[in-house]
Amino acid sequence: MTILYVSGLPRCSTLGAADLIARTIDSKDQNILLTGHLHLAASFARIPFGQHHSPLHLYDSREALIRSFIFLHQLPFSLDSYQAVHHHYFSGNGDQLNLKRLTEAIHHRNAFFIDPSFTHSIDPRLIQNLPETGIHSLLLVLWRNPIQFCLDLRDGVYSLDACLHWMLLDDSLSFPVDPLMLWLRYVRAHLSIIAEQPPSISAIIHAPRERVNSHFVSRICSDLSLSSLPHPSPSFLNQASWLLGECPFSGDPSFSLNNDSMTALNISCDQLSKFSNSDHAIQAVMELAPLIGYTLV
Repeated sequence: MTILYVSGLPRCSTLGAADLIARTIDSKDQNILLTGHLHLAASFARIPFGQHHSPLHLYDSREALIRSFIFLHQLPFSLDSYQAVHHHYFSGNGDQLNLKRLTEAIHHRNAFFIDPSFTHSIDPRLIQNLPETGIHSLLLVLWRNPIQFCLDLRDGVYSLDACLHWMLLDDSLSFPVDPLMLWLRYVRAHLSIIAEQPPSISAIIHAPRERVNSHFVSRICSDLSLSSLPHPSPSFLNQASWLLGECPFSGDPSFSLNNDSMTALNISCDQLSKFSNSDHAIQAVMELAPLIGYTLV
């Protein structure tokens, strides 16, 4: 009866971090479910799934969650199962999740959902306002080197998709986007959650994404009172099949965790100035970054 929410900036491989956690947890009698961006916090806020569909039509926002339910009910992976689960868990025009049935499934089938959704990452109010459901909810906040984040946003069509989602959420944003302003919005909002932990969240862990490896995940499992395996099991995501489109994860599909560089935590003003013309934003980043594990050089 657990949901682990993973928050991270767009393109920083929250999905990869979630996958490593899922592979490390000793599940025992729990059904660990990681199929992509599940948008559970948004569902508890009764936000229709249509608002999470890809602006560029790269994915359907319901697919990952429905695949979780298929696995939870041990149904054969097929379009017929997809349609049956969709009919059972979604109400009305198929865009609104039936929260009563979701909560019953989590409780009665001892489910452990891992949800690295972009929705609660770019709108942390969804985490702050989670309702009391009796579900054990945990939060892992992943920071990102702001220089690397600026580079992440240059990588592929999913970067544009993520920026469009952010702009649809916040009318004050428009192109061209200052990536450092997005970084500041994310960091400040999540520092506020850490400073004043919501009553519906049992525990919060936060760390630079560059630190995420097997040793780190074993440690946070201990911090969250979760049993861990001595060695990670095979990936939950590598063999993912799709039903509705080429991206089965209902959000950014990147899950590479390349962080071997000795300078991954270093930040310099000169480098920041290559990505922003705002002296105010650069100065604010330089002030915040050391508070979350980065080093000014």
